[in-house]
Amino acid sequence: MQSDNPTPPKGADISSGRSGTPTDISSEGLLRAFQITKSFGGVKALQEVDFSVRGQEVHALLGGNGSGKSTLTKILSGVINADAGRVAYKGAEQDARTISPGYARSLGVRVVHQQDTTFGELTVAENLALGSTFLKGRLGRIQWREQFSHAEHLLRQHGVPARARDRIENLRPAIRTLIAIVRALSDSGGNTPRILFLDEPTAALPAKEAAWLIDVLRGLAESGHAIVFISHRTREVLDVADQVTILKDGSVIGALPRSELDEHTLVHMISGETANGQMPIEKSRQSRASAQPHARLDVQSLQMPNGPISFTVNEGEIVGIAGLVGSGRTNILRGLAGVEPVPSKVCVDGATADVSTSANALQSGIVLLPASRDEAAFANHSVTANAMAAVVSRYWSRGWLNDRRARARASAMINELSVRTPSVMTPFSNLSGGNQQKVLLGRCLEFNPSVLLLNEPTQGVDVGARRELHKIITKSAQAGMSVLMVSSDFDELASLCDRVLFLHDSQIVAEVPGQDLTEDDIATRVANTPTGVT
Repeated sequence: MQSDNPTPPKGADISSGRSGTPTDISSEGLLRAFQITKSFGGVKALQEVDFSVRGQEVHALLGGNGSGKSTLTKILSGVINADAGRVAYKGAEQDARTISPGYARSLGVRVVHQQDTTFGELTVAENLALGSTFLKGRLGRIQWREQFSHAEHLLRQHGVPARARDRIENLRPAIRTLIAIVRALSDSGGNTPRILFLDEPTAALPAKEAAWLIDVLRGLAESGHAIVFISHRTREVLDVADQVTILKDGSVIGALPRSELDEHTLVHMISGETANGQMPIEKSRQSRASAQPHARLDVQSLQMPNGPISFTVNEGEIVGIAGLVGSGRTNILRGLAGVEPVPSKVCVDGATADVSTSANALQSGIVLLPASRDEAAFANHSVTANAMAAVVSRYWSRGWLNDRRARARASAMINELSVRTPSVMTPFSNLSGGNQQKVLLGRCLEFNPSVLLLNEPTQGVDVGARRELHKIITKSAQAGMSVLMVSSDFDELASLCDRVLFLHDSQIVAEVPGQDLTEDDIATRVANTPTGVT
């Protein structure tokens, strides 16, 4: 078990590189990693990786799913130990095999994860105090006046548009992300330079919110912090990064200043695809559907907070839903899937569909892929268990589970969907994000549903996995399935959808054919709702 003792262990020999010649690695920046190597079960996750980041720098750490980004982050923050290598934090050298979380934290390393780590039911001040400590008086009671005053100071210092007494659950996602970042700095008042690892901080944000957060990150760097920016959004990387390090199969394949990169080069280095090759072969479009469109999903009335809504999705059609966070996008999908039962009148293929529960919605041919993999997956179970979880009854016979048949079907699925995994019995948590998403999408398709509901289907996956997921979605629509998808990725909506519904205050305010939309069109319409959409 690792110790959180910030004192480096004695006897660590980190004075030399592979050749045995002393190497000065402390002058390269706030953090310098040298020859980091890590294997899991014989599979090399990192192979002699060098990485450094300076103060006042935004350094993008890029690579496809499974490239080693998360492993490197965990090693540098002390969550796991390397097999070999050494690290210097602000000049303090350490054997990479012995770094503990406490030691890394004592030297300024902070990680803000992609998942929301704030607590919605608590105030901003309470969330910020969780990053350090509550201010207490002589009798051990929390000094709430001073606590709120301190929080207000931090919010003003970082330009956070929130108040100390605000409940987190009432704030926009971008502000919640920023509060998590401020919390990571709060134990020093934000005055001591930190090494901030930000894992996909904009992944769940619409374009306008993401752009605002990017500006904030640039300001943090200018104030002296070192920002390690992990993202799959190449355009954001080109907007904010000073330096870029690209990993592939656990090795560094590029470490370049931003001035030497463009989007085409960046995408090609990450995935081997050209920037124009990120999208699938073609939009679905009505030319692919029947000459007389058949309304497979007919939502005649779905009760929303501001009144009922109605719309249809035709057989073989992909319909997108665009709107700001909080517009009601997810509520539509959850209502149709029976996750949040609401009064409704819904028909599938002309027959009344019961969507009062998830089980009934499934029986009616409606299946949902939620935005959060944590909500859908069984992380500690095998690929087979996750792939077959929803249809496991098919493999029960006389009270026994036919593991052999289930594994055979899971094997066929991972081949069909190009899932990269050593085995169908590999723990699901060991897969990269893109491969996890393909397994979960495959599980939805095992139902052979009439209606496939997708909530942020490519959130947090690399450009290669994104393209593969788009192909799977397009192929499903070509086979006649109706697809209704919510996405904050406007390029995704413009590229995949036959039609896009624009949502504001839980009401559909416009419906626009896909061929009339570009990414910029969708961004403009969403930003200007409701008055800008007619």
